[in-house]
Amino acid sequence: MMDKKVFSKSEFTDAAKKDFILVKIDIPNKDKTLKKKNSKVMKKYSVRGVPTVLLFGDDGSEFTRFTASRYPSVEQFLAHLKGALEKKDMD
Repeated sequence: MMDKKVFSKSEFTDAAKKDFILVKIDIPNKDKTLKKKNSKVMKKYSVRGVPTVLLFGDDGSEFTRFTASRYPSVEQFLAHLKGALEKKDMD
């Protein structure tokens, strides 16, 4: 759902890539090999459900995470990313 509504939209990728490096890790139920491989990443970062977004600073430390489906439109998602970045910069 989020891929179709937000992540695949050029309005999102063009705007988000100005401030972020975008990485998508897919956990497909149909591709057991890929699911097993990428599940290691979920475990490493303690991701309990998808779609989860993790934001990291320049130093590689996580500064926030959230459930992507809470922001189901490009506009809402970009606004949340902007707010998270502003909050990080205030810390």
